Amino acid sequence: QLATAYHMPAAYQLEGAIDPLRIRQAILLLVDKYEALRTNFMEINGAPHQRITEAHTFEFVIKQKQYSSGEADKFIQQFIQKPFNLAKDILLRIALLPLAENQHLLVFCTHHLIMDGWSLERFVQEFARYYHQGKPAVLPTATSRNLQFKDYSEWLLGELEQKAPTNEAFWKNYLEGYQYQTSIAPDYLTISPSAPERSYAFYLGSENITKLRDFAFAEKVTLNTVLTAAVNLL
Repeated sequence: QLATAYHMPAAYQLEGAIDPLRIRQAILLLVDKYEALRTNFMEINGAPHQRITEAHTFEFVIKQKQYSSGEADKFIQQFIQKPFNLAKDILLRIALLPLAENQHLLVFCTHHLIMDGWSLERFVQEFARYYHQGKPAVLPTATSRNLQFKDYSEWLLGELEQKAPTNEAFWKNYLEGYQYQTSIAPDYLTISPSAPERSYAFYLGSENITKLRDFAFAEKVTLNTVLTAAVNLL
């Protein structure tokens, strides 16, 4: 089953004349510039892998007929609920819906694997800049492909590993003698604050795991969210 819980949609109402070709050109520049936007995810021998592709296209739906508010809402829900194939699809799709004369709705849908709230905002800002810079023939070529996010993450991991002993010593010293205090007084205590920590092991079985996965899928949440909620209810 292909889940849609991690889809990240955004919609913008546009005023004035719109050039779909310039929209496509601007998006392709961004997909070319940021390899995260053209990364696929697959499982090989039980292990997750990433594959960076040279994307030359993406899903861009251009509607011709005008949409009423209700029709647009219905289309958007269907559009953003369409699952991505993580191993094959560019994890970005766009739709352009006419609402009235010189009024359009531009809908983005991407996957949280390649984008978060901050980067989606940055993506839309860069898209608008590329779109307004000129007609397709004179749009700039994206040249900033030397440093990518994976380069930053590799650098950051190295920094954290190198400074780990120093950081650990600092926090152990800083938190020495600290006792956790809840900001909201509970109505009851399940255990004494001074009670020793305990761990409990239990086996759910494949049948129960399948039921939990189906429940999570139906509620559009992750299995981790379901398990966390269940533990918090105890």
